[in-house]
Amino acid sequence: MDKIELLELINKGESSFVEFKADTPDIKAETIAEYVVCFANSKGGKILLGVEDDGTITGLKGRFAEYGTWISDAVQGWVHPNIIVDYEEVPVEENLRVAVIMVPMGVAKPYSKRKGKDAKERYYIRDVTRCREADREELRRLFQSSGVIHFEMTPVTRSIPDDLNETLLIEYFRQVRNIGYDDKSKWLRLLMDNQILTEELGAVNCTLAGLLLFGKKDKVKKLIPQSGITAVEYDTPDADVAGRFRKEINGPLLSLREESRVVSEEGIIDQAVDFVLRVRSKEKIEGTRRLTEYAYPPEVLREAVVNAVAHRDYTIGG
Repeated sequence: MDKIELLELINKGESSFVEFKADTPDIKAETIAEYVVCFANSKGGKILLGVEDDGTITGLKGRFAEYGTWISDAVQGWVHPNIIVDYEEVPVEENLRVAVIMVPMGVAKPYSKRKGKDAKERYYIRDVTRCREADREELRRLFQSSGVIHFEMTPVTRSIPDDLNETLLIEYFRQVRNIGYDDKSKWLRLLMDNQILTEELGAVNCTLAGLLLFGKKDKVKKLIPQSGITAVEYDTPDADVAGRFRKEINGPLLSLREESRVVSEEGIIDQAVDFVLRVRSKEKIEGTRRLTEYAYPPEVLREAVVNAVAHRDYTIGG
């Protein structure tokens, strides 16, 4: 980074990716580590050491013979797991230099600040222009993003096996897996082996994926309220105006079908698709036939809805 690039960066002010820090006596190794953790757990960023919060360049004060070594020791000693940061000093004027610490987006999240094996770990994330400790849900998402845990396989608190729609499960195993419902004594084991149920500390709960796919409508709505969809029809493209028609869509993702494959109870996917097809279609008469024209091809719309619910972040409540 050269002087012009540095000045342009400072002129833009602090952001989700840039932190200003004056080189004062209270800036310790622990402080640097906290901001490294913060950026590594987010999308990466730059720490400009020698810049006041208002953008005034005060430069490095010569507190250390080698600032680069001090930064490296701070990161290696406090940040877990290890992460490599880039460091450079940019001259602004004679005897006025700014240290730029470039933190990559971490690939082994979550990162924590900790000194020593027995010390408490603290996890930080970037929140606009500040770093703060991650709350429980944010920490869980960090673990999930690293692949350490798979949130869809975690137990749903207060759920029980009876919260699952047995008819929907039987249909799934018969139609998709070619497994009949012959031996009820083995049913529980089958559901656990397929990660629809899970057991922890002697308690059997539905997994998030199990309840989302096969749960009873009222149970899904109660135990996973964030799984619903609010569908709104507007008269104009302006979403700030009041909607013409609103529908709350809840329940399992999958629809319940009879032997004839006729849907007897629609799941979230079919409800969402039907809503859009209804409000974004028109009919016309050709000869003696009544034809329906859709704004979106039904098969394309269905694929979009399936992708949306499949890749939705269910760790976010609300």
